[in-house]
Amino acid sequence: MDKAYCHLSQTASRKGLATSSKISQTFIATGYTNWNDANRGFMKHEQSDCHLESVQRLNLDKSNQDIGIAITEQVSDLREKNRSCLLTIISNLKFLGRQGLPLRGRADDSDSNFNQLNVLRCEDNPNFREWLVRKSEKFTSPEIQNELLKIMSQIVVRGISEDIRNSLYFALMADETTDVSNREQLVVCIRWIDEQLEVHEDFIGLYQIDDTCAKTISDSIQDVLLRLNISLSQCRGQTYDGASAMSGPKSGVQKRIKDEQPKALYNHCHGHRLNLACSDSIKMVKIMCDNLDTTQEITKLVKKSPQRDTQLEKIRKAALFESEDDYMYAGIHVLCPTRWTVKADAMIAIINNYESLKKLWEWSLDKLKDTDMKARVRGVEAHMQRFDFFFGLSLGECLLRNADNLSAGLQTKDLSAAEEKVMALKTVKAISLMRNDDAYTLFWQKVTKFAQLKGVDEPCLPRQKRMPARLETGNAEPHYHETPEGYFGRFI
Repeated sequence: MDKAYCHLSQTASRKGLATSSKISQTFIATGYTNWNDANRGFMKHEQSDCHLESVQRLNLDKSNQDIGIAITEQVSDLREKNRSCLLTIISNLKFLGRQGLPLRGRADDSDSNFNQLNVLRCEDNPNFREWLVRKSEKFTSPEIQNELLKIMSQIVVRGISEDIRNSLYFALMADETTDVSNREQLVVCIRWIDEQLEVHEDFIGLYQIDDTCAKTISDSIQDVLLRLNISLSQCRGQTYDGASAMSGPKSGVQKRIKDEQPKALYNHCHGHRLNLACSDSIKMVKIMCDNLDTTQEITKLVKKSPQRDTQLEKIRKAALFESEDDYMYAGIHVLCPTRWTVKADAMIAIINNYESLKKLWEWSLDKLKDTDMKARVRGVEAHMQRFDFFFGLSLGECLLRNADNLSAGLQTKDLSAAEEKVMALKTVKAISLMRNDDAYTLFWQKVTKFAQLKGVDEPCLPRQKRMPARLETGNAEPHYHETPEGYFGRFI
């Protein structure tokens, strides 16, 4: 068929949109066949009222859709944009909460982590930028932040509680502490094992309590389990510290929980027990007790003074440059009495920085004007010059290194009771081996060699003292050590 038709004119005519009196039947029904003058004929039809009206009516027909459909599509698009912006806000809160970062500042909220993260996310999401410039309903207020965080925490805790219920059995771990606002807080954790025999220790929450009596704590623990829909009948163990309110055999928390569930066996925290055993053992040896006190005084003098800490760093770098060594030992560690795995690190840090510390004391005495502070510096300087301090420092590092390693191992969540016992026995064996004559001789030679290199006084025997006659119970002569090696060996 050698004919030409106008598609737009035909479509408008078929839909009844073409109402012009000059409808061209040639391009609609009969077809155009004058190919000798085709260019002029096509241009004439393109400019005709029939063609122009057809184009206009077809475009208008596309734009004039149902008003309900148009509104629905607009609302749907707006809802999708709002949902995307709200999810962005939630993801920002989730990130800050997961990393333990504060959301807001004290004064200027515009510089807070939350707002700055929102500004950063605007670079990837133009719709989010428009959302933030709105004057209201941005869902960025502190109240909304707290509510969203609470919802997220509830989702996490509910997931944990469901896993615990599916695992059938669990063990309780709880401790009471006082926060910086002087409020009593109860920490509750639950230990459980999944189907793959993987051990989980999940933090459930911090709960403010009115007092630290056993009844209040036990009631709080049972209330937490009730809120999580976890039955106490599934409890097979409970672990707390040795405080009387927690471990009391008559009315302690463990006794009250055991009255409700006799199968919930109580176990004194092994980390606490190790710390108590080490503390009591050290207190019985005067040289070790005095040594820890001096070590703590040294760390306080350095770490609680930015000026002395900076000067010590300069001295250490200068010593490293003079020795042309590529390795610089770690700086001074704080000897924290409430942490169990840092005592050996604090002692070895003092040994490695012995010469630098002695130079620091000389510098401090020249700069200080406070007589009390000068007396403290002179005291630790005199102690560090004595051999008994250096010996106690070296001995304490060897002994407490084993204890610190055991303490770190006991804190491993997937460690079984049998493995804990093996680790404890190996630690006792390692410490016991230090008490034989050959091991002590090697230790003595090492300590005296290092003491000489660090400019410490030579080992000497203390002044011989006789026991008061009123305390003597026999006629035997008092025993005196003949050599410093024998005298210091009695501390091992």
